[in-house]
Amino acid sequence: MGFLEKRFEIGRKLQDFLDKQENSSEKELKEKLGMFFEQHNKEMEKINKKLGGGIGEFIYKAEELIENE
Repeated sequence: MGFLEKRFEIGRKLQDFLDKQENSSEKELKEKLGMFFEQHNKEMEKINKKLGGGIGEFIYKAEELIENE
């Protein structure tokens, strides 16, 4: 799975995660979100290492430019 596909997968997982949190307190939700992002940031770091040379950051910036058009 490539960088872009992984970002979209994480977005879908985040939406599913948030849908299941309707009864969580604010403190509990912040803790759970912290764990969620910690896990997925590790996955993105692995992809960035595979891409090498900072190209992952380059792709991220390119996506941002496209989304903001």
